Amino acid sequence: MKKIPDLPTEILQAASTNSLILLVGAGISKLFGMPLWGELADSLLLECENRGYITKSKAIIIRNSHYSSMQLVTIACSILDSKQKRLGSDIICKFLSDEGRVDKDKVIKIATILSKLNCTILTTNADTFIDKSGLFNDSTVYDNLPTDMNVDDIVGGQSIVHIHGSVNDPKNMIFTAPKYLEK
Repeated sequence: MKKIPDLPTEILQAASTNSLILLVGAGISKLFGMPLWGELADSLLLECENRGYITKSKAIIIRNSHYSSMQLVTIACSILDSKQKRLGSDIICKFLSDEGRVDKDKVIKIATILSKLNCTILTTNADTFIDKSGLFNDSTVYDNLPTDMNVDDIVGGQSIVHIHGSVNDPKNMIFTAPKYLEK
């Protein structure tokens, strides 16, 4: 892992006054082995193939059709959900909870850096490896963003807010276009 540069003074000052909010996305989870959207979409389409829900040639057509990764995830989840309710979400949860794909030493290194900031972490990530690293045991963790939450509710201490939901609450995860529109 590359050396992380020193933090700007403004960030350190915000952290020292408990007013820092850090937005963390898929890139941080990618550092320790989680997939980006494109990899997740490919895995879901492969799952559709392996279950016999679509042919290999249909999967190739879908993959090469210039859809965004979120659109591909939506298509794959629609196919899976048409066979069994919430199957797409269940497969995403299993995929994002797979400890075998994660470098635990990197999780600890990243979690150590984040925990030292003593801030609110807003994350688009649904995995919970940072939450469960052992360094956030005294933190408040929200498995989804409550609709009535206000910024003042989360600033002022160490907390993690999964704004797209988490694997702990699959029915409220936001991974498909209809779920984005619903929330």
